[in-house]
Amino acid sequence: MLTPSKIPLYQPVQTGSILQRYKNAIDKAYKGIYRAIT
Repeated sequence: MLTPSKIPLYQPVQTGSILQRYKNAIDKAYKGIYRAIT
């Protein structure tokens, strides 16, 4: 288990990288769907 004091130290980097990967995946999916529709 992580202690609350450790969470703020690494959370911004971790969530940032995860959000970036998530956003990239969504962008790719949108482009694929858009090409399929049009």
